[in-house]
Amino acid sequence: MTLGLLNRAALLGILTLATACVISGPRDDDLSHGDGTLPPDDTSGGGSDSTGTGGDPQTPPPSYPPCPAEADQWFEEIAASFTASLQADGVPGGALAIVCGGRLSHARGVGNKHMNGGEPISENTRFQWASITKMFTGTAAAMLMVDGKLDAHAPLSTVFQWYPKATFTSHQLLTHTAGFPEMFDQYGADLLSTVQANVDMPMATPPGTTWNYSNPGFAVAGLVIETVSGQPYAQVIQQQVMDPTGSTMTMDVNTVAGGDFSYGHSMDYGPLEAIPPSEPLYSDAVYAPMGGAWGSVRDLARWAEIHLNDGDGVLPPEALALARAPHATNSYGGQYGYGMFIVEDGSRTIIHHGGSVAGFVSEWVIVPDAGFGVFTLANADWTYADVTDLALARFVD
Repeated sequence: MTLGLLNRAALLGILTLATACVISGPRDDDLSHGDGTLPPDDTSGGGSDSTGTGGDPQTPPPSYPPCPAEADQWFEEIAASFTASLQADGVPGGALAIVCGGRLSHARGVGNKHMNGGEPISENTRFQWASITKMFTGTAAAMLMVDGKLDAHAPLSTVFQWYPKATFTSHQLLTHTAGFPEMFDQYGADLLSTVQANVDMPMATPPGTTWNYSNPGFAVAGLVIETVSGQPYAQVIQQQVMDPTGSTMTMDVNTVAGGDFSYGHSMDYGPLEAIPPSEPLYSDAVYAPMGGAWGSVRDLARWAEIHLNDGDGVLPPEALALARAPHATNSYGGQYGYGMFIVEDGSRTIIHHGGSVAGFVSEWVIVPDAGFGVFTLANADWTYADVTDLALARFVD
């Protein structure tokens, strides 16, 4: 059975996130159904005056110490651990990268693109990123906010004239505090028809009262971006967020299929299956804002460079700072920005997001004060090849 034949709602419902054990947060297979109650002031932040680590466009980017002399040795140790974990789990392959001193220092592909062998994975092989995409949705919305085109705290009935019940705000959608449940009741052919089909859907909680991870909430945020910008969501992300970075990130599965890509692998729906980019879920318009991005591990590292270097001259630092600022307390003891988890771990701040979808898992972790990041991709959905603790122990501690 191919995944395209399965119930669409069930497919969309599996999109979640993966996090490292050092990080307070859920794994993809135990994403909490419980809610974290918010204090009254936890939904008050998020305007263009929000504090963050960005700055004036004319301000020079941060200066980080260079990678230590032991960096090559440490990377080999981390890569060996990552490879051993994949092999122990029977995963065909993956990719690993390290940013050190604010720049990509090491990247490597491991194993093969397909369970039957064939082409090896390189650091340029695209994987499906799943919920890591939420960072790009949050960034695109933040760009509209700092440009004065989107009011973070205005009820979205002002954007959707046909949705008078939309008392929730963009800020709440992007922080998982809008009250949306974990799945839509109905699905349409695109974002607009899907959201319109669910205007009478019962909310899980009143807006602004509870933190509850919601993929449908990010789908609605994608429609906000689409409506305010007057362009299709995927086009906005590609042209305004992805392309300026110079990376190969894309939401176009035809582009993926025509290039260097990995198949996904899953046993969740029957016998082990290799899933190509043509799987309908991956090109679904409703899926796109919550998880539709594809890219390589080098692209994940490039996204870290953008954040660690205040936009690196290609994206507005104010919008990036707004996206990664702590706006709401999540159910796991940390904070959540616009599509990013923020954890205070001792003296260091860790910003991260992961993803899990049929066939793939992914992880993106940065430590801004250290100019450091570690990023992993795997082409199977039953693994969690975690090297975050080891990488932090070597490069940061």
